[in-house]
Amino acid sequence: MIVNDSLPSNAANTAKQFAETIKTVTLYSYSKDNDPLGYLRLLGPAKRLELSVIEGMEDDQIFIERVLDGDVVVLQRDFPLHLAEYEKILSLAHQEGKPVILDLDDLLLELPEDHPERKTHFYTKALLPILQAIMEVDLVTVSTPRLRDYVSSFTKNVFLLPNYLNDDLWQLRIPSAIAAKGAPVIIGYMGGPSHKPDLDMILPVLLRLNDRYPEKLQFNFWGIRPPTELALLSQVRWYHPDTRRYPDFAAYFQTQTADIFLGPLCDNVFNACKSPIKYFEYSALGAPEFIADWDLTWM
Repeated sequence: MIVNDSLPSNAANTAKQFAETIKTVTLYSYSKDNDPLGYLRLLGPAKRLELSVIEGMEDDQIFIERVLDGDVVVLQRDFPLHLAEYEKILSLAHQEGKPVILDLDDLLLELPEDHPERKTHFYTKALLPILQAIMEVDLVTVSTPRLRDYVSSFTKNVFLLPNYLNDDLWQLRIPSAIAAKGAPVIIGYMGGPSHKPDLDMILPVLLRLNDRYPEKLQFNFWGIRPPTELALLSQVRWYHPDTRRYPDFAAYFQTQTADIFLGPLCDNVFNACKSPIKYFEYSALGAPEFIADWDLTWM
């Protein structure tokens, strides 16, 4: 763990203490079976550091007493939704002198109005508990500088812990030339359903490109279903990997290819706090990417 000297002294000292003494982590998270959140933020790094991870939840049952088995307790994202259990975990951990960390990889407190998970109120009940936890835990770890700046308005005990590609899962591919002469240029997009507003932002551009270069383009989508206007086109491919396990996804995605990858992001504070992990994953395949965070409908 790299300690940021710009941190307040209490947060820096806490981070150093973790790096030097931690051997076992008790994790409370909704992430299951090595899904992307759990693997990227804790399970993968813990494996590289030879740390033992004790699952504090099994089959949606919370085991508060497992706080006693770890050197440190980590809560991920919206776990404080279970407010009564969260408060018992925090109390027991502090009673035993064990630090409690809240890990945030997204700014859930600022979901934009058109975000699918805001429309379904997926995180609504968790927002105040998350805010309470930010102000009560010993340390908040975040994935980006912008997210750190936002959280710093509620607590000074915040530490930047960026996302990285895991060398055990990803082998960087040498960049290749553009599509062979006569073959269509493949434009690819990979992402989950929550990115629908971002994809909708560039839909007019994709349609216009298809009209401008008939039979010269192919559109590949991994994960999210293509917008209806594109899905009806014969040159559109949709691949839906049947796994939520991040190691399995990494192995699968490295068998795929595209000439250009897209990473659109609408211009809002939520997206501004996102980490560049998609850019890293695209880059591992050796293809150029076009990352946009502005309105491209003029093209």
